[in-house]
Amino acid sequence: MVQFGLPDDYLQTVRSNVESVTLDDVHRITQELIRPDQLKILVVGDRQQIEAGLRELDLPIVILDVDGVETT
Repeated sequence: MVQFGLPDDYLQTVRSNVESVTLDDVHRITQELIRPDQLKILVVGDRQQIEAGLRELDLPIVILDVDGVETT
């Protein structure tokens, strides 16, 4: 716990801290942190099987090889 800067009573308090989070808390934080205009969707699968359907969505597509290198 010291390595991560957690308080000595972390294990005793973590559950109650998590349980005290409200739906309003979640909504507030997601509004601050999640930017819909910057979301990315990762699709993994057989390119020959899924590419045509993805192209029908008319969204920008970046194709990466197994090493994460952009390919055509």
